[in-house]
This record gives sequence, structure tokens and C-alpha cells, in this order.
Amino acid sequence: MAQDKRNQKYQAFIRGEAITVLNNCTDFWNGTEVIPIIDKLRSDIKALVKQWEADDFDSIGFSYKPVTEDFEAEIKNCLIIKQRYSKSLAN
Repeated sequence: MAQDKRNQKYQAFIRGEAITVLNNCTDFWNGTEVIPIIDKLRSDIKALVKQWEADDFDSIGFSYKPVTEDFEAEIKNCLIIKQRYSKSLAN
């Protein structure tokens, strides 16, 4: 998880088995822009991953997702609790 310094919003970063990550994604960065993953693109990526696996390569998927405001509030509460706890240990 990281905080974007431009807008102070949090982003969750995920790494996992390529097909599992792909199955949970709705959009794709093509090197220029974010575009929706259409069925043809999804099946092409799955075929490529299966070919790599047949050639004994390990495939890893990476993704990110903006954190919702509710979850962001929970993160901030945890950080406040951590700061208070750290200060109490220092005293």
C-alpha cells in the first residue's frame, strides 16, 4: 500500500498468480493508456500465460487499485493508534 503524494490518496498494490490477478481486473495499461479488458484481450493474455507455463516459466500478475474512502479512514485510524502507542513506549 502506498500514498500518492500528488493527491494523498492510497493505492493498494497486488502481486499474485497471473491468471488469478487477471480474472480480478477490469482494466489494462497498454503502455499509453488504461483501457477496458475485453474478452478477446483476456483470452489472449491467458493463452500467453499458459504458453509460458508450458515452457516452464513462472508467471506473476501485478495490479493496483485505489483504496476506498472507508478503508482509507481505517488506515488513518491505525496510523494514529500506532503513533500513540509508539509515543507511550518512548515515555
